[in-house]
Amino acid sequence: MSTILENSILDDVKKTLGIAIDDDDAETDSYDPFNLDILLFINATFNRIKQLGVGPNTNFSIASNEETWGDFFQDLQVVEMVRAYMFLSVKMQFDPPTGPAAEAYKSLIDKYEWCMNVDVETEW
Repeated sequence: MSTILENSILDDVKKTLGIAIDDDDAETDSYDPFNLDILLFINATFNRIKQLGVGPNTNFSIASNEETWGDFFQDLQVVEMVRAYMFLSVKMQFDPPTGPAAEAYKSLIDKYEWCMNVDVETEW
């Protein structure tokens, strides 16, 4: 049984964007014409996450569907918040919603940034 930490970052983000992935054939994923765009937005978001003080102290980026959430960070609570933030951020950059949905996404992104900031600044 796989855990969230073992999931491919790229594949998880693509699923939330509604882009089908072929779990049985890694060759299909490497040919996806959207991968370059999605990877760009994922890595930009990881840079923003680092600026917020979350995750490893070193720069983190991905290049394929080989990197997992566990490669980024082992704290499941932090990873869950980062995943939600990542999905919203990439969606807003790759396929932004219109109308009231755009404001709702922006509000959620701001909320996750605030929560991550509080977690970093608070000693539990």
